[in-house]
Amino acid sequence: MEQKNVQNTKKHVDIGQRYLYLKNEIHKISKKDAILVKGINSRGRIKEKVRESNNIEDRVQNYVNTSYDDIDENIFSRNKNQIAQRKIWVKNIIIVIAVFIIIIGTAYFIWYPYNHKKSITKFKNKFYSLHGNSSIENTPLQKSEESKLNGDELMMSSETEQKILTKLKEFEELDLFINNNMSRAYLATFCETNGKYLSYVINKQKNKCINSYINELRINYIIRKLQNVHKYKKYKIAILSEEAGFSSPNRFSLVFKKFTGMSPSQFIKYLDEKGNEGPRFQ
Repeated sequence: MEQKNVQNTKKHVDIGQRYLYLKNEIHKISKKDAILVKGINSRGRIKEKVRESNNIEDRVQNYVNTSYDDIDENIFSRNKNQIAQRKIWVKNIIIVIAVFIIIIGTAYFIWYPYNHKKSITKFKNKFYSLHGNSSIENTPLQKSEESKLNGDELMMSSETEQKILTKLKEFEELDLFINNNMSRAYLATFCETNGKYLSYVINKQKNKCINSYINELRINYIIRKLQNVHKYKKYKIAILSEEAGFSSPNRFSLVFKKFTGMSPSQFIKYLDEKGNEGPRFQ
């Protein structure tokens, strides 16, 4: 009987231990299930957060795209306005330039014939005056020079004056004035006199100073060549200058214009237009 009770007791202990074991296992399983359920719930929330994040990203992207579109439209509109303003500015500049050219062109076509006619008239007057058909312009002598000349007149005989005039005529006929080395001293030596006597005679008889006298002879020489020798009209100014005995083309052009009222080029053009019309000299 006692042995049977012991056995029953062991059986109850085993049953109790199994119960505790099963209870512990059930607790563990329940705990795992709770964690699993919690994980499932967490994943659901994560998915929800992901969806919300995606929605936010979509809204941000839409906002950015809209902003870019607005910016592009503003830039395009601004560039379009700038291009339009630039076109207006360029058009105005072209109009101003065109008006300026028209004004200058009109003024030139009005002024040129008048000035050309005036130059021709001035040239003809000077041209004839240089050869005794009218009075010529001469630089008036200074009083001191005039006094000296009047003083020398008392000391110069008429024979001496006539001799100087004869030598000057020879000087002109031989075209010695085109010598590049021509000077006051050279001419005085040729006329077999001194500088004072030479100046006196030229001022008295030619009504000009020595330099003007020589320059006038040179210009008349070139004018005769241009009128009578066709090839001279084809020469360059530098060659004409050298031919006339001037030291430089610039000097030649200045003196030529002073005596004729026009430049050498204008004079040649005048001869071509008028067929060498005007005074002719052999």
